[in-house]
Amino acid sequence: MSEPRGDGGRVEGIARAASFVVTLLGGVALASCASFEDPTIVLDLRVLGIETTPPEQVLDVEPDEPPTIDELLLQLRPIRVRALVAEPGRTGPLDWTMTACILDDGSRCEPDGLSVTFASGTLMDPETSSRGNPCDGDVYEPGGTACGLLVPDNRLVQMLFQALEDDPAGGLGGIDLGISLRVRGVEVEPRTDAFAAKHVRFAPRVPAERLANKNPNIDQLLLGRAGFGIDIMKAHCSDPGPVNAVDAGETVTLFPVSRVGDKEEYVLPTLDGQAERFTEYLTYQWIATAGSFVDEITGGPPDVFGNVRLDGTEWKAPEVERDTLVTVWVLQRDSRYGVRWREACIKVQP
Repeated sequence: MSEPRGDGGRVEGIARAASFVVTLLGGVALASCASFEDPTIVLDLRVLGIETTPPEQVLDVEPDEPPTIDELLLQLRPIRVRALVAEPGRTGPLDWTMTACILDDGSRCEPDGLSVTFASGTLMDPETSSRGNPCDGDVYEPGGTACGLLVPDNRLVQMLFQALEDDPAGGLGGIDLGISLRVRGVEVEPRTDAFAAKHVRFAPRVPAERLANKNPNIDQLLLGRAGFGIDIMKAHCSDPGPVNAVDAGETVTLFPVSRVGDKEEYVLPTLDGQAERFTEYLTYQWIATAGSFVDEITGGPPDVFGNVRLDGTEWKAPEVERDTLVTVWVLQRDSRYGVRWREACIKVQP
């Protein structure tokens, strides 16, 4: 999967960032040595998504007066990075490393470019451990979540200046830095590595009413039968408590409920010095450890006939001979690098 990069020479194209393709990819590029027949079904080591908070920073700078490093550091906010990792085909811990850099066309850090490794750690087995790495103090994320904090420093500002120098539009539409993630099994031979990259945008406050993007949110994930939906009770399959059950081969509806106001309105500059206003579209990518989806991508803008796309999808449970726990993930993305996900555990019974 490749990721569209911001092209400073096509500011009008940037201004139309609500396109379905950008919404679908959400600023994430993934690569792995593992193979899989169905991209919606996770069999081997995979990075499913990366979220940055904030996904965008809007800075008060004068286009004709480049800011100093100290002036930028006063405005830049720390960036919390969360990565969702899965490996159902093997039991064992995973080492991971996060690096900030300028990404090349292959969504890898430029070989001789500026970079800073800002976080690393070890995840216990994502499927059998209900706790990932802590993000805020002692608050632990669910299993399979790697979390790091990128604190702005002189090296990050130097990367911004380098990206600005390389941008033909002088940063008018915003410039991107990359978060590169590498994950590998601990003491596993042969070594299987998974790579992923996420873009983070930095933009001037042009026009004056421009506001930074915020990540969307999924308040609920419903399991529906015959037009009636109920909350999925268990998130991680290793968590205690009751679990929703479906029959082998049964088809049910999965439906995300978004937070009110997640479809933000925003403005972007155009080449003629004016501004254009947009409303975000949200898309949903569906992934599981077993079964099959009718639609792997839902939501997004209306189709060519003006029909509104549904947010939910149908999922057919696998055929099983004994009670089997299946993990389902839905990744929500907006059109400006915003990402959020929700995990659910469903028991399939014969």
